[in-house]
Amino acid sequence: TVFVPRGRVSGFTVESDLMTYLHLTTPGGYDRFVELTAAVAERKELPPKGFKPKDVDKKIRDRIMNDIGLHYLALESPLG
Repeated sequence: TVFVPRGRVSGFTVESDLMTYLHLTTPGGYDRFVELTAAVAERKELPPKGFKPKDVDKKIRDRIMNDIGLHYLALESPLG
């Protein structure tokens, strides 16, 4: 379990081929962001190696995030 207080940045390094990750965000709103920016999978399987998801236009992303009260923070590496 990891708790990250509001205003703090965190990051993880995965050093195995398999990872289980449960991400809880409060207050709510992140689910709406995912709903508005995600695409339905074409098949019920993992994407092939090298798969690159489509980019979301930054202006659209920023507008959606602003509308639902989320803030985007870009870092070179959250692990410093």
